[in-house]
Amino acid sequence: ARALVALNRPGEALTAGRAAVALDPEDPDAHFLAALAATGTGDHDLAERSIGAAMSLAPTWPPYVAAYAWLLAHQGRNEEAIEQARRAQELDPENAEAAAILGSSLAQVGRHDEAREAARTALALDPGGDVMHSLAGFAALARGDRREAEARFREALRLDPSDDAARMLLVESLK
Repeated sequence: ARALVALNRPGEALTAGRAAVALDPEDPDAHFLAALAATGTGDHDLAERSIGAAMSLAPTWPPYVAAYAWLLAHQGRNEEAIEQARRAQELDPENAEAAAILGSSLAQVGRHDEAREAARTALALDPGGDVMHSLAGFAALARGDRREAEARFREALRLDPSDDAARMLLVESLK
């Protein structure tokens, strides 16, 4: 399932994830993989149930909590995403993904100063992460700092030239 998720074959990954859960329903990673695959297919209800099952089996494993925060943010449930991203950071203060999700969600609800700090934290934890730069750019754009947004999106594209979201938001920052 993990390889199929990495190959961007979510339908097959979901089948493999479901098979892994059937083989060992007490394995939180099987539920986690099923959640990733379900997200890829657009089945957010199944993704939420699957990540919930993973978290019930391993409630203090930061990657599961961060993934849940991402799923909530992706659904526009930003206040819940903020809560879960903070929880993931409490469990693992070095979790750059949680800091990035926190920053993005804070920006979505207009808490720009907090979003800026979360973005700085994410970049400090993973300065070479293109996603961290994209999310820092999003937070900067949300607070109206177009110059900072442009710099972050350019860096994200330098690190990953195939990042279409960063490219689109770079254009937005230049307007």
